[in-house]
Amino acid sequence: MSGFERLAELSPTTNNVCCSQSEDMLVPNCKETFGYKSSINSIKENEFSRLKGMVYLDHASATLYAESQVLNFTEDLISNCYGNPHSRNDSSELTEEVVQEVRSRVLQHFNTSNEEYAVVFTSGATAALKLVAETFPWTRDVRRNLDVHRPTSGQVEHKIVSSKDEKQENIESISFDGSLTEAEGIALHDHIEGKSVFCYLTDNHTSVVGMRGIATAMGASCIPVRPEDVKKLSISESVLLQSHSLNQQNPHSAQAIPEALTSDQMTPYEELLSATSDKAHCVDGQKMFSSREYFRKEMSKEPASINWNSNTHHLFCFPAQSNFTGRKYPLNWVQAVQENRFIWSLPPGRWHVLLDAASLVGTSPLDLAQYPADLVTISFYKIFGFPTGLGALLVRRPCWSLLQKAYFGGGTVAAYLPSHDFCVARESLSDRMEDGTIPFIDIIALRHGFNTLDKLTGGMENVMSHTFYLAQLIYSSLKHLCHYNTQSAIKLYADTDYSDPSTQGPIVAFNVLDPKGKVVGFSQVEKLAKLYGIQLRTGCFCNTGACQAQLGLSDCDIKNNLEAGHVCGDLVDLVNGRPTGAVRISLGYMSTCEDAHAFLNFMANCFVTRSQRAGVVSTTLPYTRPFGSNDLDSSQTETSMSFQKPQKNTRPILTNIFVYPIKSCAPIEVHHWPVGPRGLLYDRTWMAVCDDGSVLGQGREPRLCLVQPELDLHKRLLAVQAPGMRSLVLPLDQSESRCNESSQACRSRICKDRVTWMDCGKEAADWLSEFLGRSSRLVQQDQDSDRNVGALPCADSSRIKNLSLANKAQYLLLNRASAISLLQQIHGWDTDEQSPQKGFTAEALLSRFRGNFIVDEVPAFEEDSWKAVDIGSFKFQMTGGCTRCHMICINQVTAQRTSEPLKTLMSIRGSQATFGVYLLHTSGANTSGELHTGAIVNPHSSQDEATDKSSAFCNDEQ
Repeated sequence: MSGFERLAELSPTTNNVCCSQSEDMLVPNCKETFGYKSSINSIKENEFSRLKGMVYLDHASATLYAESQVLNFTEDLISNCYGNPHSRNDSSELTEEVVQEVRSRVLQHFNTSNEEYAVVFTSGATAALKLVAETFPWTRDVRRNLDVHRPTSGQVEHKIVSSKDEKQENIESISFDGSLTEAEGIALHDHIEGKSVFCYLTDNHTSVVGMRGIATAMGASCIPVRPEDVKKLSISESVLLQSHSLNQQNPHSAQAIPEALTSDQMTPYEELLSATSDKAHCVDGQKMFSSREYFRKEMSKEPASINWNSNTHHLFCFPAQSNFTGRKYPLNWVQAVQENRFIWSLPPGRWHVLLDAASLVGTSPLDLAQYPADLVTISFYKIFGFPTGLGALLVRRPCWSLLQKAYFGGGTVAAYLPSHDFCVARESLSDRMEDGTIPFIDIIALRHGFNTLDKLTGGMENVMSHTFYLAQLIYSSLKHLCHYNTQSAIKLYADTDYSDPSTQGPIVAFNVLDPKGKVVGFSQVEKLAKLYGIQLRTGCFCNTGACQAQLGLSDCDIKNNLEAGHVCGDLVDLVNGRPTGAVRISLGYMSTCEDAHAFLNFMANCFVTRSQRAGVVSTTLPYTRPFGSNDLDSSQTETSMSFQKPQKNTRPILTNIFVYPIKSCAPIEVHHWPVGPRGLLYDRTWMAVCDDGSVLGQGREPRLCLVQPELDLHKRLLAVQAPGMRSLVLPLDQSESRCNESSQACRSRICKDRVTWMDCGKEAADWLSEFLGRSSRLVQQDQDSDRNVGALPCADSSRIKNLSLANKAQYLLLNRASAISLLQQIHGWDTDEQSPQKGFTAEALLSRFRGNFIVDEVPAFEEDSWKAVDIGSFKFQMTGGCTRCHMICINQVTAQRTSEPLKTLMSIRGSQATFGVYLLHTSGANTSGELHTGAIVNPHSSQDEATDKSSAFCNDEQ
């Protein structure tokens, strides 16, 4: 039984499956082997052990490399000496031999050969597309320039102006009454003018649409075509010949074409003609031809009189698979365009097809013998995961002489003169197009990618079957997710019903809906997915056209969103309640049913409301993780607290002070503490880093919260403790510390800032590595270095150069009343004493937000509107709210993860989920002395916007 047949038996068929009250979603069990001979679980265990505790569902962005693939490649490099192929020594000849072998292997993978196609290596599919735009023979009418006026009334008028004297000459226009789009009308007239046309599907990657800049500059017309319009514009060869014959028999009959065919025989093309105006008229003395009359005129010509071999070249580009929805477009479009079986290709010219295959070939076969596209672009990391930065342009033989470069680099010429305009390009297309030394080491890595892929999967047909089965299962399950009130929990974006792998790839795009049918921002999904170890992608995926079509966004909507501050790739997921993008999951050849189950359970547990009472959510992870699953128990919380609301007419006070000597580690609570120019003395002065210098926070290593530092200011020592570890003692001063073992200062990046630090030595590194179970080091901020606060929304921030290793500012202030308000939302005012939320206290909640100052007797969230605040004798300015990430879902006592409080926080505060406010010393104010608990808090309120948006792009990895 095939995977597709099994799915029909196993997939949930009613909403009751997903509306069940069980914690885990009821999804079918999968067999170990789908399309592969060996167990997929054994493949994942042996080749992708690094995925333990992680669910990777972003293969459309980049798939993963297998361990044996990298090991075999490394062994190859160790065993062989590869030299620059431009030389002629033994090592260079070996390189050239292997590179040519890889070129053949690439073409073999796509069922063709070097007799039919040439392989031009590029840095990726984007570079290949740019190369086509730069080298395609775009042509324009050299005698005339075209001034195009594009009114919105349904008419397109082209004003033809002499290039010599700029005087207006004859004006010829095509009028259409709505049956043809404005773009189609422009295309038809531009064909008359003899210009090249670059036509592209709107469901194309940004890199394809970007080609229009070069094409337009070269004089070509650019025409976007919606996918739903392609079938309307297509016309078969038989219809062309039949229509020609009918018109020859009765060329004067205005109804010859539409009346000669029955309604059953009429194609969308004839319907289009029958719907258009048949009237020619004059405007200001100039003849206006109807679109129907124009087509009838073209089709009445003798076939020999239509110059299909014109020197004008046109280009049509479409994706083999949409990277937004996974829809696979018909590859028979290739020959249809090449053979002029589309309306826009009726005028003279040669049409060529550019096929963007980057999304398709990662999980599906591509047969270029059956569908011989003229130009094909691919990126190899989407197939093998490694190497990155390597792609190819596959060029069909008839186009080898078509592409011409102006620039010539090393290795691309047969001869040239530096003192004269003389240059002869090499004969081979790949030699002409590949400037300079090719990345031959990366190219050599490809053969190990092909070998590993074939060994593990048995071929792309098997990969397609396996990944489609999983996508079909996920799609079917998401389709039936619903809330307690039967409201669908998921809005799916799809052009197929996921019934056929020839029309649908392993991509599922969607947005989450709440019980009222309102869209939940994709940022909320992404942040909670990180908590569950699920890797997915959100946004528009560099495909604005598909995003517009699926989300119903007009051109004005896109422009308005930009005006509202939304740009591609940011966290702004909703504008006026409407989504700006979606969530996308995509499968790869090593994806498993466990991955699908983990994702579906995550969706059911986090986004399906099972009760009308708001705020009651699942708090257990749906699959085993090394960090445990539940921290909402009274035995696991730090302290308890009664829910007393702040008394009115009482003065705000500072109740708690916390110092965090090591970034992301446990705090020290103090009643008084010295203040320095960078904040509280020694606050966030140390941090953990990986061997590569990247910062380790609780988001990556939750067990950091179990590392407890202690400061002895009299003895000038830092003591560090952790469960099961001996104490580590370090001096506070760098001049006396083990930092001297590393004489060179190093740098890391914190919130886009470069920070300088000194290594604390081998003993500290060994201690931290042993506790975390991974190679890491303890470092201390360089005391002599300055770190600018950066661009903050306060007037004096540009002059402040004293910031510790904290993310954004010198201090973080929390309001106890705000925490209580959030806690009440989490509890949903639940009075059940057995509820697991009962042990989740305000104190435990505040510990997760990791503030320096906690204030009381302030109304909930009033701190958002403060402009400045005085605490005792110290004056501070506010710099915005602290945007929260999944780090606040880590129990600071057990290092276990839960879905709260982030889920509820985002539901009431928006996708940016701000909680707490950043503080800086007011410029020129006192920065010495001590702060004491009990100090009076005197806020200075502002009527401006409550929370500044500029802080929204920095998380809370404190």
